[in-house]
Amino acid sequence: MTNHLSPTPNPAFGLAIVPLLKRLLRMIVTIIIGFFLLMSCMAFAFQQKMIYFPRRYDPSYARGLPRGTVELNYRTSQGAQTAFYIPPMDGSDKPPGRLWAVFSGNASVALDWLDTVEAARGARAGYLLMDYPGYGKCEGAARRGTIRESSEAAFRALADHLHCPLTALETGLNILGFSIGSATGLDFAAGHPVKQVVLLAPFTSLLDMARLSVGWPLCNLLRDRYDNRARLAGLASRADPPAVLILHGTADDIVPFRMSKELSGRHPTMITLRPVAGADHNTLMTAAEKQIADLLRPDGVLADR
Repeated sequence: MTNHLSPTPNPAFGLAIVPLLKRLLRMIVTIIIGFFLLMSCMAFAFQQKMIYFPRRYDPSYARGLPRGTVELNYRTSQGAQTAFYIPPMDGSDKPPGRLWAVFSGNASVALDWLDTVEAARGARAGYLLMDYPGYGKCEGAARRGTIRESSEAAFRALADHLHCPLTALETGLNILGFSIGSATGLDFAAGHPVKQVVLLAPFTSLLDMARLSVGWPLCNLLRDRYDNRARLAGLASRADPPAVLILHGTADDIVPFRMSKELSGRHPTMITLRPVAGADHNTLMTAAEKQIADLLRPDGVLADR
């Protein structure tokens, strides 16, 4: 009968494998941390390109300008900028009875509003259509600070063109903004006594949007933290708060409709919310085109208050 002996364990082998496993674990942890740091650095460095999508005008853009349109040329820290002023149809060179300052969505330009403005244009209303730095004919790069700087400079350029003080323009000043334009418009409104505000598909804050798109903790790297909650709270605290109307598509899959519900619910005496049934982010302007044009007319009424 053959006697089969079990092999004797080698203690040295067991002792040698432990450091190897530790090195492997450290390598895996280092790779994970390095990957996260690399993604964080890329998100921080390139976030402006993930937020703003500039578009330029075709050289023939001027052919489509309504009669009487004024190109306002001015300079900021970003270089040469251009905004467009569409005056009242009566041809007056005085400050309009109602002035709409218009702020575009992310991949839009100021002249995308021309059809809406043409449908609403009247004898007493004027429209200031502003592009962001890097958009349209404007030089530079869009960031929250540069957009705010350019918007204020465009407003001053219009006052200079009309040979009037800024206070004369503020008498009938109103804001219209779509998507991120709601945030840039509210930033502008924070510095002026606006009368009426129309927000199309606004978000609660850009940080909330970043949390939806990239999650935590990468969302905390965001620099341009537009906070529409805070801006609307500031307007509501004024002695004479403006009338605010929000239009938002119920099927919006980019900026959730619930964000507008939250904003309107915070200030129900100031804000009126009108859902646009079935509209998503990209079809809202078409679905609500008549409503928007009616509101922008010289006798348009925003809110049921």
